[in-house]
Amino acid sequence: MMLRRIIAIAVIVPVTLVALYRCTYQRISCSMTVATTEAQLLDAMEHQNNYGNIVVGRRALERLRGCHLWPADVDVPMLTALAYRQLHQYDRAIDTYKQLLTIHRRPEIYLSLGLTQVDAGLRDDGLQNLVTACSFAPAMIETIEQPLIREDVRRRITKQYGEAWTR
Repeated sequence: MMLRRIIAIAVIVPVTLVALYRCTYQRISCSMTVATTEAQLLDAMEHQNNYGNIVVGRRALERLRGCHLWPADVDVPMLTALAYRQLHQYDRAIDTYKQLLTIHRRPEIYLSLGLTQVDAGLRDDGLQNLVTACSFAPAMIETIEQPLIREDVRRRITKQYGEAWTR
């Protein structure tokens, strides 16, 4: 009887410790990493310093490396794709956004995919995804910084859904 208890304890304790580590410590650690990484990537995008953006992108990829633990989580892959954009690795960013769309079809994913495709020179594909994003959320049109692209998206949405859609 005593041997059974010892074996049970020897099995339960390590399993419990692994579960606590994976389900609590890693989640908390990764959520803090995601928050700081997101702030740094967004700050780098606003300041448009090519070398600085590359440094921030590389550091972000290093920090996020161990954080994509939950298949339905889109935060880490979104930030990974954004880091690839900062590094001008548009193919990797596009692939990451396309993978994200298999998990969740959110307008911000379509928007980021479209903007990345436009940056990569894939204008038609980018416009199609930007139209999809702005069809979900018409206010997103104003987040498109390039005036010609923004007006082309607005024109396509107006043609497809009517003038009232974009108001």
